[in-house]
Amino acid sequence: MLTVVHRIRALTGFQLTGLATFAIGTILDLFYHLAPAAWLPAVEQYLGPDGSRAHLITFVGMVVILATVLDAAFPERRQSPERKGGGVPRTSG
Repeated sequence: MLTVVHRIRALTGFQLTGLATFAIGTILDLFYHLAPAAWLPAVEQYLGPDGSRAHLITFVGMVVILATVLDAAFPERRQSPERKGGGVPRTSG
């Protein structure tokens, strides 16, 4: 359990945002699907027909999480200070 806490603390703000958005969307989606039939008219006012807003929130969370994974997978895409116009150029030799 302690390892999970350390891993969550090691996440960046963007990763935590994606994880939180995904968790909220998942909880809302489960609430929609597990709600009694008598509640559906009231629930659909907030979550849309067939829980579409809950699905959209879950999807946005997944996209943000995927973006952070792809950002970590391709660190060479980030520009060095020299290419951004700052810093000292490297010299050979």
